[in-house]
Amino acid sequence: MPIALRPLTPADIPAWAALLAACERVDQTGENYDEDDLAEELADPTRDPARDFFGAWRGDDLVGYAAVRPRDQADGEHRIHLEGATHPDHRGTGVGTASLEWAVGRAGEAHAGMFPDVPAALVCDGLVANGAQTALLQAAGFTAQRWNFGMECRLDAEPPPADVPSGLAMLPYDAVSAEAARSAHNDAFLDHWGFAGWSPAMWQQWVTDTRAFRPGISRVLVADGASDVVVGYVISYEYEADAAATGIRTAYVGKVGVRRAWRRKGAASALLSDVLRACRAEGYGAASLDVDADNPTGALGVYRRMGFEVAHRWVTHGITIE
Repeated sequence: MPIALRPLTPADIPAWAALLAACERVDQTGENYDEDDLAEELADPTRDPARDFFGAWRGDDLVGYAAVRPRDQADGEHRIHLEGATHPDHRGTGVGTASLEWAVGRAGEAHAGMFPDVPAALVCDGLVANGAQTALLQAAGFTAQRWNFGMECRLDAEPPPADVPSGLAMLPYDAVSAEAARSAHNDAFLDHWGFAGWSPAMWQQWVTDTRAFRPGISRVLVADGASDVVVGYVISYEYEADAAATGIRTAYVGKVGVRRAWRRKGAASALLSDVLRACRAEGYGAASLDVDADNPTGALGVYRRMGFEVAHRWVTHGITIE
């Protein structure tokens, strides 16, 4: 039966969630999504729902999907994330090839309409062990560019203590403005590979307003007497679909950052220690995070000292188009 590609709509969300659940049972990425998560994806104001999400159908069955996430800021290059999945029963039948061709074409259209004066960097993440995905991307001209670790920490025991550096004060996330936190994030990651600044709209969608955000287990460090200047932060999430799939409440430490002037003074350790203790007190059984294997800040060592261990290895494949 031929493949039909058409935009995903809110009415397709149940089929989309079922597709992702079928993929996760085989792929074991550690990522789970429920229907509310996918509804948020379609509602992202920085994306065009009628053009940035496509489903691959065989008859009435959703057998694959692809999506693009063009960043709404560009500095030297326009970064566009590609994602997708094929139902395990339909792999090797052309679904992945058709979906990737669509995603690359749509990324080119989005780039031409948004930031045509700079090159576009198309990137797609996958597990290192997923040889079929790697072969598909390489056949399309993508190359492996960066490696990333997914790390996990059980909270059976009290996390290691860490003192707040002199001159700083630990505050709840809600004690500062969203703009102060966003500014700190954009400064902290300015020297990281492939980073594109977060716009106010993106911060509101994926921090302030997302249903997974947990301000109660998020923290900021501010300079004494200057609570409007965030020096470091941890922003945490809880994905209910993960708990439903694993039976364990896991706090996802989605963002950890320290402004460059305050690095290597113990700020990240203090933030993580406080957050992990709060997570344990609130009944979380584990915490997880992602880190660039070549992170320039020494973050990998900090995470290991806090009890995190590598659970998944990811690779970012990329290609540049004009």
